[in-house]
Amino acid sequence: MTRVGPKPYIFKMTSNGTDLEDAIRLKQLELDALRRERRSEGTSTGGHQELSEGTTQVTANGSTPSASLTSEEESNDEVAGTSPLAGNTNSNTTTTPSEIQSFRKRLLYENAKSYGPVILSASPTIAELLATTGYGHIMLDMEHSPVDIAGTINMLRAVDAASFRGRDSTQNVPIVRATTHDNPGLTKQILDVLRPPGGIMFPMVENAEQAKAAVASTRYPPHGGFRGCAHPYVRASQYGKNTEYFDVDTRDLLTIVQVESKDAIEKIPEIGLVDGVDAIFLGPFDISCSINQVGNFEEGGEVMDLLRHAEALVRETRQKKKDETNGRLILSGFRSFGRSLEEMFSDDVGYQLVCGSADIGLLQTAAVNDLKMAEKCMK
Repeated sequence: MTRVGPKPYIFKMTSNGTDLEDAIRLKQLELDALRRERRSEGTSTGGHQELSEGTTQVTANGSTPSASLTSEEESNDEVAGTSPLAGNTNSNTTTTPSEIQSFRKRLLYENAKSYGPVILSASPTIAELLATTGYGHIMLDMEHSPVDIAGTINMLRAVDAASFRGRDSTQNVPIVRATTHDNPGLTKQILDVLRPPGGIMFPMVENAEQAKAAVASTRYPPHGGFRGCAHPYVRASQYGKNTEYFDVDTRDLLTIVQVESKDAIEKIPEIGLVDGVDAIFLGPFDISCSINQVGNFEEGGEVMDLLRHAEALVRETRQKKKDETNGRLILSGFRSFGRSLEEMFSDDVGYQLVCGSADIGLLQTAAVNDLKMAEKCMK
């Protein structure tokens, strides 16, 4: 049998770093092939350990070769329950490689939970820094930050760069929040630069029709949508290297719609049943604004009562969707001021994906605390 082994590469750096990214991925593909061959020869444990040490891992967020090319013969390693993306690690449950690598599948089918920040600064440096922390996901915001698609791709590259070196493939999964739910041109640009696994979130969705249109903008025409097609030439498909991308373009794409008003909350039973809607994301601050109670999250107050009503509707719709169509739906949202994360992630409430901080807030808090400490020392 001819052994397929790793070959040396000469990295040619371009202005956008593309050749380097692709060379790293090609290197990983060869290493994966060698691992499979060694397993088939009965040396799976030793061979896997030997190749794992000192090897740059590119199966983290932003990379698709392993997700699209792995087979049932590959490793069935579980993602540790201590990961920022924590899921069901019951030893009686068989986890396939695709489920390990797919953020979407772990959330929808394994009851996984994920926590991460929102990037509002439009800074690739801050995005990269936060990615080194190892969050379950990182949301890159285009709605309330001064960033365009060129800035977004730079942040995506920064997150990917921080995720290559031995990180779990389910960590730092990028979710891009679009500026609006009804701009298919921008949706197309976002998806063309977002390498799966990842997610896209559509803000201010008020009804099922808007949700259907948003979902359709993420699908190519043969898959029930109207997304423009240039898949062999875009970053999402590794510039054509991922030949399966067109056929499985949404397999690892978490499609999220944001509910942010009192009227939209009452439409949750319709919005959540839309085929292709994977998650309903509650925006507490906009919800409070919609009833003229901006930022009033007092327990027992009108805003919190409305928010809990929305959460109950998502739970009911989730069960109905599973019973009627075998579909899946998860509850997600921003953490409101003073809300307990333990309560949000509890089985009774049922959040599976939460954004609980923003880079601007983290930096501001650190700066204020830094100055207070200095002033205290100078007295």
